[in-house]
Amino acid sequence: MKDKIDGYQYYRNYHEIIRYLPDKERLKAYDMINDYMFDDIIPTDLKGILRGIFINLKMPLDTSKKNILNGKKGGRPKKKETKIITETITHEESPKETEEESELKPKHEPKPKANNISTFYFLISNFIFLKNKNLLRNKLNEWIKYKWERKEYYKETGFNSLLNKVEKQVNKHGEQKVIDLIDDCMANNYSGIIWDKLEPIKKTQNYKGMTSQELDEWERQDD
Repeated sequence: MKDKIDGYQYYRNYHEIIRYLPDKERLKAYDMINDYMFDDIIPTDLKGILRGIFINLKMPLDTSKKNILNGKKGGRPKKKETKIITETITHEESPKETEEESELKPKHEPKPKANNISTFYFLISNFIFLKNKNLLRNKLNEWIKYKWERKEYYKETGFNSLLNKVEKQVNKHGEQKVIDLIDDCMANNYSGIIWDKLEPIKKTQNYKGMTSQELDEWERQDD
């Protein structure tokens, strides 16, 4: 009998993905996640949005479940405890920090959080143009993973613009050429998708010499 968990962490990005679904689908999504986490039930009849949600959340859910079960089994060995003799210090006895000492303390600004990758998988799975284009949809998922491995993160507005650009280029050049182009850009370690390479009449550019900013600007150019 497999180990069962009694609870798990429900993250904000799960909430953001599910919150705007119609009531019926939202309830199914909650049941789907809880059934998977508590009873190891893998849904087999999912379609459309719910299928995309489960595919996107399965990996973080598996990680949560694994961490919880490892914790139940003891996890990493605890450090040896040492007895510490403490004394109660009254407010008057506590050494006060001077204004000069306070100014000398380093001020650490919190690092900005990268957008969660599952959000972009969800945007891809729900882009209407990609509904029946499984190969292209999978290639865009690979592109997102490639960008995250390079620590280059999209924002939702920019990524939606990219999806519209993909639709335009597929209509102009065909699905397979766009898939081959994305493969080529990843193989050459480019920062962006070089749409100009689909135009045979244009001169060859030295893309490898471009900076990330130049490549991103090139990627956004209209033909």
